[in-house]
Amino acid sequence: TIIKSNVGIEVGIGFQSNLIGNEFVSSMDFNDKFIFLTTKESCSEGVFYVPDIECDKFLYKLNKSFEVLQKINLVEKIDCTNNASELGVYVLDQSILINCLSNNSFKLSNLNFSGEIIWERYFSPIRRSGDGISINQINSVDYFNNNIYFVINSSDSFTEEYFGEQDSYIFKLNNSGETVWVKSFSSIYHERISDIHVNESGIFTCKQFNTALNKQPEITKIDFDGNVLWNFVFEHEWRQFNCAGFYMFDSAYYVRLFSNFEKALFLKFDTEGTILDELNYANYNDTSDEINLGGVHYIYKDHLIVFGTAYSRNQPLGEDLGGDDLYYLIYSGFGQKELILEKASQFGTNYNENSWGVASTSDGELYLIGKTDGNLFREKNDSDNDFFVQNFTVVENP
Repeated sequence: TIIKSNVGIEVGIGFQSNLIGNEFVSSMDFNDKFIFLTTKESCSEGVFYVPDIECDKFLYKLNKSFEVLQKINLVEKIDCTNNASELGVYVLDQSILINCLSNNSFKLSNLNFSGEIIWERYFSPIRRSGDGISINQINSVDYFNNNIYFVINSSDSFTEEYFGEQDSYIFKLNNSGETVWVKSFSSIYHERISDIHVNESGIFTCKQFNTALNKQPEITKIDFDGNVLWNFVFEHEWRQFNCAGFYMFDSAYYVRLFSNFEKALFLKFDTEGTILDELNYANYNDTSDEINLGGVHYIYKDHLIVFGTAYSRNQPLGEDLGGDDLYYLIYSGFGQKELILEKASQFGTNYNENSWGVASTSDGELYLIGKTDGNLFREKNDSDNDFFVQNFTVVENP
């Protein structure tokens, strides 16, 4: 049942690339003046599945009207190799941080808003033993009180303490790129920290495990010297869950967890690690796990807004425009036991669109990124897979 909502989405302007060949946005961040995108372009086939595929790498700087102010070739500027598997951008106070990851090492580059290099650092393991390094690009970096915190999951070792299989490391750097500390937060299991959140209370992480182990996620709080203060393991009868981001609302903490068995929830806890509640929200379609796996989430007051992809093989949420479309859902009652679906809307073109992620501010400004095969914001090109960025604003009493 969908009821009338007192919160709505105002659709704003958008930007669509106009290039030929496979391309996609690997990361996005913004401040009150600029939008920064890192992209992989002119990629050979298999880009979504092969980690060392060759692509050109670029940094885009746009204003809020989506005018391209600057486009920097990162292969030339910071020596980010064509076969680097990961590429991300993060806005700090007065600069941006770019990470470029390959199987052998990873590099951090700090640039000012004009694209000039401030400092660069290479990080290489002290011991190698496996398939290399991985980063969850969405939630693996945070910036707090002039310090940079980032997570690396690796079968190689960055400290003398090494447990094997895949270990998780947190690096703390100061504003000059110097290492304050690096520590391993691992056990004998195959595991990875997929999310990190830092505020005045401390460092919060969510760790998930290989599906063969049938172990549930572990949430940990760490102090600013890298000491573990507490951790708890989420308990569930039979589904194995994965981590999908931290949220704060009404002085409480939330971590979103999802299962491949079409189940998603928010776990509510306090700063001392006490579990307060479990928030459930229904999938829009009983045969699809899109919200659990691919949906991107934003909390506005007591409303949860979810963006995602409505695949053509599944039941549509509204008008079926042809191909895979975009959607957004609005739930009310965030912070309560059960969330109520208030609005569902489907949008796009009669070609395929897919959503990848969303960046947001606390005042309801949202930027959705994804790909389009159609004419979402300009005439369709001869080839497919244009990336797009679209602005949305959350409004009250629409």
